[in-house]
Amino acid sequence: MQQNLNCLRQALNMLDEVERVNRMEILTISSTAQFSSSNYVKVPLPNTHGLVRLLCLEPGQGVALHKHPDGDEIFYVLNGIGEFTLGKETTRIEAGSFVKAAAGASHCWRNGASRLIPISILMPPSTYELAERTTRMEFVQAKSKRHKNCLLESMREASTHE
Repeated sequence: MQQNLNCLRQALNMLDEVERVNRMEILTISSTAQFSSSNYVKVPLPNTHGLVRLLCLEPGQGVALHKHPDGDEIFYVLNGIGEFTLGKETTRIEAGSFVKAAAGASHCWRNGASRLIPISILMPPSTYELAERTTRMEFVQAKSKRHKNCLLESMREASTHE
């Protein structure tokens, strides 16, 4: 009997974990960003295995020149204005801008006069086939009215782009 209870507890814990991972999390910049006066702060976003994170820089802070030998890094600036250096080229980057550092490319950040928050997305190495398989969309059966409306809107949008 005790063994059955332990098995049941284990199964319930596994179900809780699956539900936790599949739960929608809505984050705001103000509740997620963390700053330090001594150094910039990397804030990994939940359930991304550290591959997606906010970089939070106070005025005058920077991220030292570095590279990722095995993966591209893509940045999208959520807030602020700073300088981004890629190799020997430096440019001004502001909120709403994307920039990419390819695998092996040296890059760094230098912040300006206000807080800077780029989101960093590290892309592990991949083949075209693996990327294609990973990003493949598998359509699901709509179970609720909301899901059916989403499906209908998607189909209408797809037909207007053909």
